[in-house]
Amino acid sequence: MACKSCQSSRQTEFPAEINVHFPGNENLDKPTVCLLPKLWVCLDCGFTEFSVPESELLSLATGNPPTSRRIEDALAPSAPSHNNLPHDRNLQNFIPNRLLTNRPP
Repeated sequence: MACKSCQSSRQTEFPAEINVHFPGNENLDKPTVCLLPKLWVCLDCGFTEFSVPESELLSLATGNPPTSRRIEDALAPSAPSHNNLPHDRNLQNFIPNRLLTNRPP
C-alpha cells in the first residue's frame, strides 16, 4: 500500500493514545474522548492516518463522551498488516499504566 501523500511504500504501524477535546469554550468542562488507534506513519514524508473506532466515533458525533474504555478493546489483535514488520509485539507495553490498573484478572 502506497502513502497517499508521497506514494512511498515505507509505512509502519504504531500504537498511539490520542485525547480528543470537544471544540468550543462551552465544552471546556466536558470529559475528553480517549482513542487508542493504530497509526500508519509514512517514514519518508510523515503523512499519518488512523481510523476512529465505532464507539468513539459515536461519542464524537453525538457530543457525549464515553464513560469508560475497555482495555480488552485496546489490546485486541490488529488486522493483518501490509508491511513486513513482525507483529508479535505486546501492545501492553504501549498502553499507559493508568489504563491497565482497572484491567480484570
